[in-house]
Amino acid sequence: MAEYALEKEQELGLDIYGGCYNNWAHVGGSKKSMHAWGIAIDLDPDKNALKMDKKTARFARPEYDAFWRIVEDEGGYSLGREKDFDWMHFQFARR
Repeated sequence: MAEYALEKEQELGLDIYGGCYNNWAHVGGSKKSMHAWGIAIDLDPDKNALKMDKKTARFARPEYDAFWRIVEDEGGYSLGREKDFDWMHFQFARR
């Protein structure tokens, strides 16, 4: 990622893979998760857990703005930025 040197990516936890494909339903639902289609990615799940909000999630901090711009410029959608939960998760489709 041109915006961050490798050391910065590692410092920010952008290199901590949490998962992509997993054939499961939404939490508390029966519809397939975006992960079931392989079009969602989770990064650094320990510091951006499902129920964390912008006050507690690491990826909500300003130093991640360039990362989120890259994701969004490529058509990605962040649940954290849009709904303030599941900050680890971003996907490349909407329901």
